[in-house]
Amino acid sequence: MTALKLIRYGAWSAIAALGVVIAVVLLSPAPRTDQAGGGRIGGPFKIASAKGGEIDSASLRGKPYGIFFGFTQCPDICPGTLMDLTALMDDLDKGPMAAKAKDFRVLFITVDPERDTAEILANYLSAFDGRIDGLVPTVEALPALAKQFAAYYQKVPTSSGYTMNHTSAVYLFNREGVFAGTIDIQESRSSQKAKLERLLGR
Repeated sequence: MTALKLIRYGAWSAIAALGVVIAVVLLSPAPRTDQAGGGRIGGPFKIASAKGGEIDSASLRGKPYGIFFGFTQCPDICPGTLMDLTALMDDLDKGPMAAKAKDFRVLFITVDPERDTAEILANYLSAFDGRIDGLVPTVEALPALAKQFAAYYQKVPTSSGYTMNHTSAVYLFNREGVFAGTIDIQESRSSQKAKLERLLGR
């Protein structure tokens, strides 16, 4: 074998090896960074409650919960999701998971604290399940809070003022406060219920 051929084989081998490395990097699953308190979704928080006082994430340990970002003047996604959650919690109350369902709470965090006062939020949520609590972060604290939960929101001007675009998913957290997945209004009722049952059963 000539020196030129050796050089060519060596070059092709190096290219092949580089291709394997790139494939492994691209196809390998991304590392999980969803641990509450130390990753992409979740972490400690303390937010004013529409019922008075504050809700501290530390006080939620030992019980599963959901977090949903929205606002009271939302035309469809928020009321639809809250109605779904109310119906799901009612279904769970009537089934074999009834005892565990009593521990489950949903924290509805407004992305419109300029208009959603504690009183307005409390009145709005009175139409839904009593385990859905309203939280009112300060305008200054909201950006960091949304980032902590990988949630999106944006003020959109309208002819009458403004509305809000926002993440529609409900974030689920287990009894240890670790992110456990999401449910969405677009899912079937059976899928939503199955996810909550798995969460409660852990």
